[in-house]
Amino acid sequence: MTVSARKKADTPPAAGPGELLRQARIAQRKPLREVARVLNLPQEHIEALEKDDYGFAPREIYLRGYILGYAKLVKLPKRKITAALDRALHGGGAQAAEGEGEGDEAGATFATFVARLAVPAVVALLFGLLVSWWFFYEGRVQENFMRHLGGLQ
Repeated sequence: MTVSARKKADTPPAAGPGELLRQARIAQRKPLREVARVLNLPQEHIEALEKDDYGFAPREIYLRGYILGYAKLVKLPKRKITAALDRALHGGGAQAAEGEGEGDEAGATFATFVARLAVPAVVALLFGLLVSWWFFYEGRVQENFMRHLGGLQ
């Protein structure tokens, strides 16, 4: 057995996202009632989140939103809570989740770069079209204006 395999066997399983949220809430001495009020969720849903019981959430995307909002409220790192949630929902070890997270982060960074580049490019294109239209039609507008003025040249 290698050293890394022995470490994996000796370490207890990582806490689920609900336990992490509960521990952070208790450490900050926030009552359930306050967390439920701030997140605008029923107290029963907060209790279910802390027990890692996700049956109340209609879809995974809502569940992620609830958990990330809760994590932000109790100041837990987003990366830590999403890794715990991925392990809880989709299984897999911590090492697999960390490896996937790095690839996702690189993909997100590239997507953000493209989005930040695309918006100014579209704005520049529209501005160019507007300027070219104005220059193209400027002569015709002046001709019509002078024709309406008639002999006031």
